[in-house]
Amino acid sequence: MKIKSQTTIIIAVCIVLVGIGLTSAFGLWTTQSTKIPDKLSQTENSPKYDPADIRGSYTFSEISDLFNVPIDDLAAAFSVNPNDAKEFKCKDLEKIFSNAPNEIGTGSVRMFVAFYHGLPYDLNETTYVPDHAAQILKQQSSITPEQLSYLKNHTVSVS
Repeated sequence: MKIKSQTTIIIAVCIVLVGIGLTSAFGLWTTQSTKIPDKLSQTENSPKYDPADIRGSYTFSEISDLFNVPIDDLAAAFSVNPNDAKEFKCKDLEKIFSNAPNEIGTGSVRMFVAFYHGLPYDLNETTYVPDHAAQILKQQSSITPEQLSYLKNHTVSVS
């Protein structure tokens, strides 16, 4: 049995359109990011968002709202102008700290947010934070003793 090329094209287009229609109907077809991180499954209090799900496209304003970290603390920790902090994206930290001996970027924000609330964080990673962030964590957070020990060896002095 031979199928004409016109028939093949029509069938292919119908399959694609039906596929998109069905996935849209079931809420599986999305073309925009919702920027809602996953929740931690094992926390003492109410479910909290997982800092490991912070992406480079997140702004400090979004992080502040989602993770309940004051935007002033985020700005001070990562040497960001407070006037620019609301729209500042995590991925832009690499530009600010391009001369640092260790990489400071989105992973540093993840660690900062986790330590700020004493949430679990993979201590096997080699993530560093600037010394300003370490000072804020020591003063204003519920950092665990294990996290404090990790922080001592993963702080970068920046000027």
